[in-house]
Amino acid sequence: GGMPAENMRIVIVRDTSRQRTHAVLAVYVRGRALILDSLYDAIVEADAIDHYEPIYSINETGWWLHRR
Repeated sequence: GGMPAENMRIVIVRDTSRQRTHAVLAVYVRGRALILDSLYDAIVEADAIDHYEPIYSINETGWWLHRR
């Protein structure tokens, strides 16, 4: 069992509500991006978080720049 590494990315985001840079873990499950975040007690769908602007993401296979 376990989650394949290609389904997980560390995402560096700009938190527009706190005016800070922050890191979260995005896990892709059945086409949905779920966010594990030290600031939340629960797993949250990425679409439900509107105050994070992704900057870039990384995992063990590569990195991705997110354009605004």
